[in-house]
Formats: sequence, C-alpha cells, structure tokens
Amino acid sequence: APDLGDAVQVVDLRLQKARSSHYTMQANVVNNSAALVGLEYKTVWLDAGGEEIPTILSTWSRTSVRPRDIVALQSTAPDASAVDFRFYLKRSR
Repeated sequence: APDLGDAVQVVDLRLQKARSSHYTMQANVVNNSAALVGLEYKTVWLDAGGEEIPTILSTWSRTSVRPRDIVALQSTAPDASAVDFRFYLKRSR
C-alpha cells in the first residue's frame, strides 16, 4: 500500500480450505516502525470467473499494530463458490 511506505509490510499471505469447504485467507502484517500504526483492511472474494461475490463481509475493518509487532488478519469466504480473493490494506485516517 503506497500510503504505508516501509512502515508496514505483508510478510505472508495464505489461502486454505476450511472443514466447511469455505476458504479462509490470512495475511500476516508486520509494523517495521517505532510507532503504533492504525490500519484498515478488507477482503473481496471472487468466484471461478474472477467476479466479485457481493457480501456484507467485504467491508473495511480496523486494527492497530504495535511497533515491531506482527498481526494475523483473517477472513472467511462467504460461500463455497469463492475460490480467490483480493486483499486491501491502508493506513487508518
């Protein structure tokens, strides 16, 4: 995310299928700075054709990351038709 500079990085991004046959996404984010960083993130789920699956779950969520800490941000697909995703991350305003 351009507005985050080098302060925050996604260091790991995983997609795995849960027992419910729905995918779960996890993004591990590290704060490289010496200050608390507020973040907003969202996951948009996509079907096999690359089309966005409309869901109320694709909204911005807020979190903060302490200096030099790592947080795991997770999202579960709304239904079994979701096979891919887009992950968005930005600094809280």
